Amino acid sequence: MYTTLISAPQLQALLKSGQPCMVFDCSFELMQPGAGEQQYQQAHIPGAVRADLDRRLSAAKTAPDAASGGRHPLPSRATFAAWLGSIGFSNNMQAVVYDRQGANYCGRLWWMLKWAGMKRWPCSMVACRRGRPMVAQRRVARQGRRAGCSIKVCPGPRKDSAHRY
Repeated sequence: MYTTLISAPQLQALLKSGQPCMVFDCSFELMQPGAGEQQYQQAHIPGAVRADLDRRLSAAKTAPDAASGGRHPLPSRATFAAWLGSIGFSNNMQAVVYDRQGANYCGRLWWMLKWAGMKRWPCSMVACRRGRPMVAQRRVARQGRRAGCSIKVCPGPRKDSAHRY
């Protein structure tokens, strides 16, 4: 396991190792919401899953179960876990997240994984700079078990409570 930034060759070795791993491309542009999808279609790490800020990492502004408000409200933990399960992510996998914007959006997914209660299994962050992915690793915890790729989230603070991560 890596505890600091790793090089592109190290990321490639991780992907080739056969360890349970899922890569997420979180590229996004606030002023051009479709740009992240275009960037993903043009080039992405092989096997990477698209994690769009508007569609996957945020709830609709009118969603009754949104965990927060604002321009990009957090989805509920249950909604987030359901999406993770629907794409085949499970608690025994390493999450590798990256974007092309200096970790602005992949940092949200990294935080959301922690917020959802995963604190034991590793979660890596890749920042793409000048076309070279770099990975910083953080351990995240297993709060459930794989059951048809379902994710069990741990209960968190109430929606209106102050909390820090």
